[in-house]
Amino acid sequence: MTRLRDMTERRLINVLRHGGLIVPMQGGQAVYRGRDTRTQRIGWVSPHIVTRLKQQGCLTAHLDFPERLMGAGLDLPGLEGAHVRRPRQGRATALHRRESLFAEVTKTLPGSALPVRLRAAAGRFRDDFARAARPGARQLKAGPARAVTGPAAQMALLESEIGTPAMRDLEDMLIDRVSRCVAAEHWQISQQATGPRALSALKNLAEAYDLSPIQESAAAASERIRSSIEARPFER
Repeated sequence: MTRLRDMTERRLINVLRHGGLIVPMQGGQAVYRGRDTRTQRIGWVSPHIVTRLKQQGCLTAHLDFPERLMGAGLDLPGLEGAHVRRPRQGRATALHRRESLFAEVTKTLPGSALPVRLRAAAGRFRDDFARAARPGARQLKAGPARAVTGPAAQMALLESEIGTPAMRDLEDMLIDRVSRCVAAEHWQISQQATGPRALSALKNLAEAYDLSPIQESAAAASERIRSSIEARPFER
């Protein structure tokens, strides 16, 4: 059975450029490699990415099935056609698989506090991304801070805080786990420049999670309620 991917915007655009389709299913958005919805499902995409592409005029409704979406005008800044290719056949062997840019960046940082903070933020991002994309994953246990609103809404809020360019960089690094070489090609910069850009996006992510209004309001509300109950006498 084909493993279903959590689709980043870059991967989704690649699929749509080659005739793919987005189809509502099981309360989520399923991605199909082609127009045959019986056998070609390859992944799930978070509604916040679908909304992002709709707002940029990159999706259009299927003529016969309006609830299904196809690609339209997919030449987005930073996601040019020359840098979004059809997936290669097969996988690289373990001996030839390049280290991810995220692993490279975090292992070269001085001290231990910052790398730990960035890895924690990255882990939460991956978890939130999966919960937003996969219908089944939305039922995974989440702390009260993340239970305040839906997973896709959480990702949309995060994107509004750190910006779409940083969000795309994080999708490349943390979901697609690109190497430094691939990141340089995707981002159209030198390999030397990928490290600082990656670190900037990761720091913004960590800061956004630490200072998230949703996270703070949920925790603060919970603490206020608990303190209030403990402080006042029982009321009949």
